[in-house]
Amino acid sequence: MALVESDRPTARMLEVVLAGWGYGVATAQDEDEAWALLQSHDPPPMALVEYSRWGFDGLQLCRDLRKAERADEGGVYLVLLSTQGSHEDLMAGVEAGADDYVVKPFDPLDLRLRLRAGERIVRLRREVEAVALALQERTTHDDLTGAWNRASILQMLEEEINRARRDRASLAVLMADVDGFKMVNDTHGHLVGDSVLREVAARLGATVRGYDRVGRYGGDEFLLVLPGCSAEGALGLGERLRQAVGGVPVTLPDGELTVTLSVGVACLTHRRLTDARDLVGRADTALYEAKRLGRDRVCVMLHPERRPRVDATQVA
Repeated sequence: MALVESDRPTARMLEVVLAGWGYGVATAQDEDEAWALLQSHDPPPMALVEYSRWGFDGLQLCRDLRKAERADEGGVYLVLLSTQGSHEDLMAGVEAGADDYVVKPFDPLDLRLRLRAGERIVRLRREVEAVALALQERTTHDDLTGAWNRASILQMLEEEINRARRDRASLAVLMADVDGFKMVNDTHGHLVGDSVLREVAARLGATVRGYDRVGRYGGDEFLLVLPGCSAEGALGLGERLRQAVGGVPVTLPDGELTVTLSVGVACLTHRRLTDARDLVGRADTALYEAKRLGRDRVCVMLHPERRPRVDATQVA
């Protein structure tokens, strides 16, 4: 609970009352302190805010807080404290963004009831936000692996292509495929195959940079979008991904299983018009070449008019 009250005796009295009701209280006595408290990384869910006193403008604080909130956030539940109780004052507080209003001198029971009602609203907001987040997760992520789904990763690729063109920046795409995955399913069953895909996705996500994106493109194929990554960097990362997957067996309930990864690499070129379909197609062609040459390797396609290269340490 945040308490914004410039009158120290009133603030002290409220601190004692609120503490007696079980609230942890953080007090601010001016606008700067209040702003820092309510805009912190983890702000209190509720706040009692003084309407106005000696130059302090609680209404403006409410307006500023509401402007600073994101559209998808419920925000701090604001209760105004004021000696003014006219309809005009009440309306001004609501229009400024306050959720409730208590007139001083206040009845402690009335204040407690309003705070309890605010708690229920805050709890409902959080439940709604959690449901919305879960729904968003399901629409943008793959249910099995937790990676971005196909639609999301392709949309991200389009956005990164546009950004790379605008900034004349590098961009690489990796298409990664689990070698012999059909045999894994046929030999060990689909539940084991699902466990393998989850583990592969986890290892890919743990190996890439924080701003890279890993998506499940389909079946046992993963599409990785690497902003600002050169051909050399993409080759090096592809090799690290290959080692991360093939270097340690996947632990299963009845033993261990070693799987390997083939990776195809393609890079954005500014010498010709390149779209997401073209870039993914070239990465897929490089992946096919890696499979053709024996699997468990990284192959790069630097230029659309040339054959893919398989050397993961040198780029011509």
